[in-house]
Amino acid sequence: MNLRPRAEVFIFKRNRVLCAYRPDYVCFPGGGVDKGENAREAAIREGFEEAGRKVINCTVAHPPTVQIWSKEYKEKKGADKAWAREFDGGLTYWMTGSSSDNPVPPADRHPDYETRMDWHPVREVIQKLKPEQSGNWADDVKVRIKILETHLAMQERHKEAEFSLSLPAKPFPVLTLH
Repeated sequence: MNLRPRAEVFIFKRNRVLCAYRPDYVCFPGGGVDKGENAREAAIREGFEEAGRKVINCTVAHPPTVQIWSKEYKEKKGADKAWAREFDGGLTYWMTGSSSDNPVPPADRHPDYETRMDWHPVREVIQKLKPEQSGNWADDVKVRIKILETHLAMQERHKEAEFSLSLPAKPFPVLTLH
């Protein structure tokens, strides 16, 4: 079985994630891992090409997953993109990172750029993804939701830690001067 290696990156800014809402699915920056690059490098490149963002702190978010393409999907994808004809599915590497708020001007981006990526609240994106859990890409959608929920949980732990650090561990002793 010939699988196309690909990387998908979740670019976070506090409780927001960079993505696009398509009519029938949520789209994150991602695409094929080119020859001579690793998944992290591909995620960084795809973040720039598709979202116009320089991805920093790019790390693995989840173990890779395999998607087997249906005959119909393979034929449709093969008709649109010649490279797809040689593959039976994909091997997705899941990454997270952060970025600046402002994109690179569109003229400097990849010619395949077609979707406007915006910052959306993570909770809102999770709600948009939930109906996709019963579709053809259900396993991938579950991974996306898990990554987003993990990010929210980490943000909550950070808030709790910041709050506990702002409180003194013990009340300050009262000094009486005589």
